[in-house]
Amino acid sequence: MMPAFPPVLRALIAQAAVFAALLLLRLMVHLHTPALPWVLLQAVGAAALGRRWSLGPYWMLFQLLLPLAIYWHLGNSVPLWTYPAILALLFLVYGGGLFTRVPLYNSGRPAWRTLADLVPEDEDVVFIDLGAGLGGPLAYIARHRPRAALLGVEASPLVWLVGWLRTLRFGSRCRFRFGSIWKTDLRGAHIVFAFLSPAPMPELWAKARREMRQGSLLVSHSFEAPGQTPDGVVPLPGRKGAALLLYRMP
Repeated sequence: MMPAFPPVLRALIAQAAVFAALLLLRLMVHLHTPALPWVLLQAVGAAALGRRWSLGPYWMLFQLLLPLAIYWHLGNSVPLWTYPAILALLFLVYGGGLFTRVPLYNSGRPAWRTLADLVPEDEDVVFIDLGAGLGGPLAYIARHRPRAALLGVEASPLVWLVGWLRTLRFGSRCRFRFGSIWKTDLRGAHIVFAFLSPAPMPELWAKARREMRQGSLLVSHSFEAPGQTPDGVVPLPGRKGAALLLYRMP
């Protein structure tokens, strides 16, 4: 049940659970050791529980660093505005993924080139990028496929702004919209690209089946649609297991 919660809630619940367990242990055995060993136990315990609850590597790093950061803060003077500023920046960059369970992933040029190869040069193709990030794929395709109509959708404010500025020069044929991927209509798309995470793939597949036309193509970067066999797999260099998975709508 716990993996169904958004990562941010899993991380905070893990921290609270480990803190409560260590506090109870300390009260039961009446230990009066220095604070640092307890902080280290808190960090390792929260990371271990987070791993059990399927948190990703960045969240594991968060679990380790949060108790240490709090411990450091208690012994040092930090301006009050520092932490609200950090939280605001994190929200602007990662806010769209906190409750959608979609972290910020950036696909590289090999993926961009493969996506462009999927778009015919001499046809009016509608291409939608769900979770368009910094706009790299759309900008690349816009340069190499001038007849394509492109739409990117991004939910993190600062990331969206960067992508919007990056694709602004292509005019109306390359739109970059701030909003939810789940409210994006896919009925007119010929190709839909998504680089999300394993968690939303069942919902994405269900949405694609409901809305995408027969013969259109869903392309997922690295993450499989559950229970489905891709019609094609294009391996990508770099990270182990990276590939574009091609699903042709029946």
